Amino acid sequence: MAAQLGDERLPYFRDLIGRLDDTQRDILTSLRDRGPGLAMDIAVRVLLFPDEISRPLRDLQELNLVRARPFTGAQMGAELFSLTVDGEQVVRLLREPEFMKSVAGRAAEAPAADSVAPAFDPRQEQIELLKRRADLAIKRGDEIAADKFLSEAQDIAQQLSAAS
Repeated sequence: MAAQLGDERLPYFRDLIGRLDDTQRDILTSLRDRGPGLAMDIAVRVLLFPDEISRPLRDLQELNLVRARPFTGAQMGAELFSLTVDGEQVVRLLREPEFMKSVAGRAAEAPAADSVAPAFDPRQEQIELLKRRADLAIKRGDEIAADKFLSEAQDIAQQLSAAS
């Protein structure tokens, strides 16, 4: 798929993706998988509070990966966020293992002056499983179960945040 993009844009996307943090990647993936959404919707999708995603959303807008349009169906001038063409391309590349190896390879070449990555916590996998169960419950039409799973996942995510 990366070959279809054209060699001239690959370095740009490789550098761009290398600079995205996990929250930004989760937001982009959520917009691709579930479509446009209000900040509150996106926050629920990525198991964060709306104030925790406002800066990443603005950064993604500045990078021209996400666009915001006024949403007239809500109070207080809410905005509906969606992916741009470049945002769609970034998500496609995020899902391409060969391309991501090249991004990881470049990151490994960079000096490791940053802090050491935190150790894996099994609760992270539990959060992912709860998200998947919520998605399945939604597909079955069981919104109560989906809400329960998402609430449980958000509680665990808050515990992880408090511990770090």
